Amino acid sequence: MRLRPLPNLLALCCLYALLGAQKSWQVPGLTVKVNHGQSFLIWPEVSGIQAPDSYAVYVSPRAILTAQDLAKATLLAVVPKGSYWNRRAQAPWVLESGALRPGKPLQKGQGFFVNTQRTFGNRWYAVLSRRGRVENQYLGNNRSQNILEKPRPTKPILQRVLPGGRELHYAHFSPKESTAFEAAMSNREGRGFNYRIVMDPGAKGPRPLVFVLHSRGRSYLAFPAIGWLPKNAIQVLVDDDEAKPVHSMWLGYHQGFGKGQSPAGLVGDYTEQRILWTLDRVLEDKTLQVDPARVYAIGASLGAIAAVGLGLRHGDRFAAVGGVDPAFGVQHADFALKAEVASLFGTPSQNLITVDGSGIYDFLDYTKRFAALAGQGSAPMLFTFGRADIVTGWADKVPFAQAIKKARLPVSLYWDVRAHAYAGAWTKIEDRLFNELFEIRLDTARVAFHGLNIDNDIGKGSRFSGDLIGTVGGYVRWKPSSLVEKKGSLQLDFGLKNDKARLDFAPQSLGLVNLDIRGLKRFTVLKRSLYVARMSDRQGNLLEQRFVQARANGTLSFDSIEVDQAGRKLVVQPYTPLLPSLELAGSARLTGKLRIGIFGKSQQLVLLFLGSQKVAIQTTVGLWQIGDPVLAWAGVLGADPIELALAVPASPQIVGTTLLGQALVGSKVTQLSSIRFRK
Repeated sequence: MRLRPLPNLLALCCLYALLGAQKSWQVPGLTVKVNHGQSFLIWPEVSGIQAPDSYAVYVSPRAILTAQDLAKATLLAVVPKGSYWNRRAQAPWVLESGALRPGKPLQKGQGFFVNTQRTFGNRWYAVLSRRGRVENQYLGNNRSQNILEKPRPTKPILQRVLPGGRELHYAHFSPKESTAFEAAMSNREGRGFNYRIVMDPGAKGPRPLVFVLHSRGRSYLAFPAIGWLPKNAIQVLVDDDEAKPVHSMWLGYHQGFGKGQSPAGLVGDYTEQRILWTLDRVLEDKTLQVDPARVYAIGASLGAIAAVGLGLRHGDRFAAVGGVDPAFGVQHADFALKAEVASLFGTPSQNLITVDGSGIYDFLDYTKRFAALAGQGSAPMLFTFGRADIVTGWADKVPFAQAIKKARLPVSLYWDVRAHAYAGAWTKIEDRLFNELFEIRLDTARVAFHGLNIDNDIGKGSRFSGDLIGTVGGYVRWKPSSLVEKKGSLQLDFGLKNDKARLDFAPQSLGLVNLDIRGLKRFTVLKRSLYVARMSDRQGNLLEQRFVQARANGTLSFDSIEVDQAGRKLVVQPYTPLLPSLELAGSARLTGKLRIGIFGKSQQLVLLFLGSQKVAIQTTVGLWQIGDPVLAWAGVLGADPIELALAVPASPQIVGTTLLGQALVGSKVTQLSSIRFRK
């Protein structure tokens, strides 16, 4: 009798053979650990001739037991083989660390993925091998048990400590979507990023914190730390590492970037958010002893463009920012990186929408952005650049200089004839310029000197028009350490730079400059209230006095105040005149300018008289005190006080004489005011 195999037995054997073949190149195990709001998945990669080239990571709110369960799960990512290796650090990733010591690094042959937890609940994971487009859907030890997830703030993971503790290297795995604790920092879940902290571990705090933003094509590891910062400074070198063009303009990219998709959708500020996240983590680390009021950013090339954006959008986080070779837009004729910008953000005609609702090319037009800041202010900024720059360009520099002047912003620009990434005339003192900038603090008022009448001429737009070497805003120096705010007064020291050995030595000994003081902390400023500013020399002699009405946003603005190389002390106090009132103020030096303030009620008729002889005559409208009155002006008061300007003649004969002023305002005369002319 001949035996015949049963059909179902043959099918079963085939099934087992198939399953065995699938199992042979499927992930043999999966470990999931939860730490600081993130789930860390680790698995052994499959080796051999038929080894997978990638691994698909799935998550589900229910157990993944069958093909039907898998079909309902969410594909989180496809992880290429060899994921254990941190390409930018040239070392394996470390996924666990203590406060002062990194944990064991991943080994070759281990794959991993990090998922940021967004909602509270149970999760199950599965990791499936892939070869090309073929996915092995065999389910075995490649599944996790129930994982209870709870959103929490994520933390950096210590990767490496250099001898002596002078450098600490960290990694962070970013979320694709915003959580209750942090913003999205990539368009790919679990994207790993690096940063390094450079410091002198023996120096004492409180320490200034400086973010160092590398140039295009460099990295957090290859870009050098700055050697001229204060000894106790902490430097944070962040990384701008993306797919071609290998950077994100230190800002972000469109939602499909790096996924083979054409530019479309929203442009996310992923990289900028990652910088802010890193700032928060560094400030949280109390062992670093960071002074939260002394946080700065400095960059080169694209890093300098990043500093511009941080100072504009996050002036409440950064006390000051600066850099070398920036661009103030991305569409000017000689900006060489337009193709790279288009790959990140789409074309100008698309002008994809950004996180603030504007088009990305409008978002990056810093000339227009800064012009729109008139009366609002920004972080103080300082940038150096060259007329021969054909990478970030020159064509944007002149309109930007005009914009910051119009907006009355604390921005200093220095130019010479350098090309991109080359040294120039200002290079010799750049270290001192930036160190002076980095004395400014976040917990004090924002002081902006601008519009100096002896600034250099940046030209009309051509590389060859204007002064070849010069500065706008660079000849005035004020000392942040001298800024003292009290409830009833504010004072600071300022002057023209007077070191003849430096290129920023002021070309004249006396100038006129505008001053805006914003964001006062202790000195109370009430909108539309009156204040008096007194400028004295180092011996305390009054040189100039001005009266000003606070703007609606609390800013105190003074136009054309005198500044000299000897230096002056400014003291500002509230001023409450007895109405009607008149004040002779301004500068009474020869060729100076007097400022005559008249205070009263709206719609009152004003007759202003000047003279030189003092008398005392009681009248029906009050005590009259000018014996030789000359009618100098007549008009009507509006809602604001009247300020009249009067040029002082260059006549030596008037030195030492006194000018008297008195006004009839409505039906009353003001008190007598006087001022003595000086050299």
